[in-house]
Amino acid sequence: MFWDEIISSLALNPIVFKSYYPMIQPPSLESVDKRRLLAALDLGFWGADLWESVLLIRGEFGLMAQEDPDKVNAILRVLEVQARVLLAPQDADHLDESLKAVHAGCQKPRPKQDDWDEVEFHAKRVSQWLQTAGSLLSVPESNVLNLGFQLGAIYHHADEVPEGTVRSRVQKKVRAILPNVPNAEIARVFSDAKGVWGAYTWANRICSFVEHELRFGF
Repeated sequence: MFWDEIISSLALNPIVFKSYYPMIQPPSLESVDKRRLLAALDLGFWGADLWESVLLIRGEFGLMAQEDPDKVNAILRVLEVQARVLLAPQDADHLDESLKAVHAGCQKPRPKQDDWDEVEFHAKRVSQWLQTAGSLLSVPESNVLNLGFQLGAIYHHADEVPEGTVRSRVQKKVRAILPNVPNAEIARVFSDAKGVWGAYTWANRICSFVEHELRFGF
């Protein structure tokens, strides 16, 4: 096991970490801006694959499922607002250019293939840019963003509830992000989520739990 893996494991439990390194005070959730953490979760979850969201809602599958096309506008608005919360102004401006291009393309009454190509380019640009944004954030914010990406990828691309190894990795990340929540409570949420139908519902269930705890739990 590498040294950074040992430190990361200790950091999952602040009490154990402090017993080994009493001179170091790891950042607590109380010292972190909750609104920025919530923004990181939203940006990761909804920005993980914006183009896939457009396809699911505005494409053939969305038409057959009678999806509300305004859902795309709602997602774009969430990304726009949360980018302003979490990112530096110049970075949020950069993201906003592509969000506006996606919105404009989706609003055309009879979009042609070139229009959809433009939407795809900018939607993927948003997701790719957000993938690199973690390096600009604090460690707690980057961790929440990373969790949002993983849950968003499961939401958009998986069919079945993730296998046990994937669920365990996600649960470990949730414990690191929510150190004040008892392990038994987190384990109960993950155990209950195993019985839901499909990856879509599972990812939503875990994301909603994390959002609730970030908002009200500390």
